[in-house]
Amino acid sequence: MKKISQIFSILTLVMAMCLVSVFAIIACDNDDSIGYPTNESFHIINNQIVGLTTFGRQQSIIVVPASVTSIGDSAFHNATSLTSITIPASVTWIGSWAFAGATSLESITIPASVRSIVDSAFAGATSLATVTFEQGSQLTSIGQSAFRGATSLESIKPSLHQ
Repeated sequence: MKKISQIFSILTLVMAMCLVSVFAIIACDNDDSIGYPTNESFHIINNQIVGLTTFGRQQSIIVVPASVTSIGDSAFHNATSLTSITIPASVTWIGSWAFAGATSLESITIPASVRSIVDSAFAGATSLATVTFEQGSQLTSIGQSAFRGATSLESIKPSLHQ
């Protein structure tokens, strides 16, 4: 009888733990609250933007906080509402596919601090017309196909051919 009582106690504890987990998941409206520190627009881990929140996907204008040092792979991938983004001087790296498919993004200013733009960073950003590199740019590499499919691209300022 004592064994049955112990088994019943263990089962009750396991069921309680499962219920707590279920209620914790239900309390989160979406995955934005699970696992990532977040501001209202994006998830940030180790000073790197790693993805957009549901709210962030709806924003047309985003200002990246000065604490961010890199924009991670696919961070703004398919952010189709994004028309304007302000990137702070603290950013040194823009990851692959970071803005790929950001079809409403019209122009971007790359801070002088950015040293690397990785493969396909702006691929498919079909409305991107102007890319401006700040004076004193420390850019040392642009990855393959970084602007492939950016069919509206009209100018790069200052010209990289100087």
